[in-house]
Amino acid sequence: IEIIAVDDGSTDGETPRILDNAEKNDARVRVIHKENAGVSAARNDGLLAALGEYVLFADSDDYLSMNALQTFYENAKQTAADIVIGDYFAVTTKGLKRHEFFSKPFVVRDRSLIEQLQQTMLYCGYSPYYSKSCGYLFGAQWTKLFRREMLVKNNILFPTAISLFEDGIFGLTAFEFAKTISYLQKPVYHYRILLSS
Repeated sequence: IEIIAVDDGSTDGETPRILDNAEKNDARVRVIHKENAGVSAARNDGLLAALGEYVLFADSDDYLSMNALQTFYENAKQTAADIVIGDYFAVTTKGLKRHEFFSKPFVVRDRSLIEQLQQTMLYCGYSPYYSKSCGYLFGAQWTKLFRREMLVKNNILFPTAISLFEDGIFGLTAFEFAKTISYLQKPVYHYRILLSS
């Protein structure tokens, strides 16, 4: 694996040192320091620097489940998927709450089903494979593994001119070009909900 950490103009004084130290001590880590330009620009910089067969986006305050990348990768290879979707845990001070996007695992290649998955990204509560938490945060891209070549070939990037649903627009576009989409029904990501008082 390669880990590309984008320091988007951090101001705490510690982040650059921590990241540079990680890069120095682990050959898998590459660091990009830049002036603050927002989350979309940071993700785009990471994507354009990536060399791997697949990419996964993670936010700095969240973390992956144990063996998440291996789980994603094995599924991608078995199904020849351009996109693999996994579930997540919401992490709060009260503990973990599991969110399952769909009622069963699947592999879809049919264009009409892929369009229904796009509708799930747009409409909370709609789903071709309904579960109680089907639409909640499905537009977030941190639960999805993408074939990098598909993204690069089709110039799929996060829009930098908007700050709301930018990840959903990225996902809708990626789904438009995906030929195969797989869903794991396994929690691969821990989404930390940090509430300030």
